[in-house]
Amino acid sequence: IPLIILGTSAYSRTKNALTDTIKQYTEQVVTQFNTITTKEMAKTMETAGSIMLSSVIQDNFGNYETLEMSAKINLKTNISKELNSRLTQNSSLWGLVFSPYTNDQRFTAGSTTFEIEIDELNKMFIDSGENEKWYTDSDGKAVYFKRATHVETGKNLGSIMVSLSSPAIDKMFDTFDLGESVDVLVLTDEGRIIYSNREENVKGSIYPQAALIENIKSDLTDRDNASISSQELVLAEKVYCNYAKVEKTPFYIVTITPFNYIYSSSLTIGRQIVLIAIIVFLLAILVAFAISNSISNPLSKLVDLMRKAKEGDFTGVVPDKSRDEIGEVICNYDDMLRNIKGLIQKVKLSVEAVLNTS
Repeated sequence: IPLIILGTSAYSRTKNALTDTIKQYTEQVVTQFNTITTKEMAKTMETAGSIMLSSVIQDNFGNYETLEMSAKINLKTNISKELNSRLTQNSSLWGLVFSPYTNDQRFTAGSTTFEIEIDELNKMFIDSGENEKWYTDSDGKAVYFKRATHVETGKNLGSIMVSLSSPAIDKMFDTFDLGESVDVLVLTDEGRIIYSNREENVKGSIYPQAALIENIKSDLTDRDNASISSQELVLAEKVYCNYAKVEKTPFYIVTITPFNYIYSSSLTIGRQIVLIAIIVFLLAILVAFAISNSISNPLSKLVDLMRKAKEGDFTGVVPDKSRDEIGEVICNYDDMLRNIKGLIQKVKLSVEAVLNTS
């Protein structure tokens, strides 16, 4: 019983220690990657800001209507150079688009393919009335829009679109390895998958467990809009989720760790403790049985010998050569029998001697 209590206590402590370690590790990794991702996303948004503040935009589109045709042609060349220069400076970008507010012409660099046509997407952004906004499509592509304004007059100059490179996002999170049992996701606030380490979670699709993103947003809101948190959830199974909201974006970094995985190591240790307990218990039974036999067998023979002695048979002996207390008792009893037999023999000889002299 003490061994069982000790083993149960050790298993419980080990289970709690391993669980806390795994939770703390996933939380630290999520925090670290959130910091890295925030910096990368900030670079994307800073690219749009630097394009807006460039002289080629600020000096020409505040009075674009008054420019001569030759100036507009030169401006187009200069803007293309500016956009291509910005694009080569950041390998995480796929494409850049500047859509002036004054005309239907747009200036592009790199890839601008998106599920929604750029002109329609730009109109959606303008109609939203926001100064900046992220969009994602069903292919998992992400683009960032920023309203371009003149820094002195505040006049609306147009909008700038920055398209993120999907391979760059994959490369960033492929190093985020927590083992095959842990799901790593980047989700939008609508639950759309931007990245997943599981092939069955198709990029651009909506994550099948809709309750996940809702619980995440609700929890962060309840925590005064905290950026990082965790909680236990029941999805397809009981899981532990760590998550972090990437600052100034609609993206969430999420890890999902099944409790079966968290408890797997402690269960292995628990099985080893049970196995050791069983072995010790069986050994205890064998030792107890051996000790019992070492006591009961000589005593049983001694009882039989005493019964024969009671009936007058002093010829028997108990062949026990042990040096413990039982062996000492048997040895003394054998000595006593020999002494009695010797005394009887002397009495018999004395009787015969008397009879012979009379």
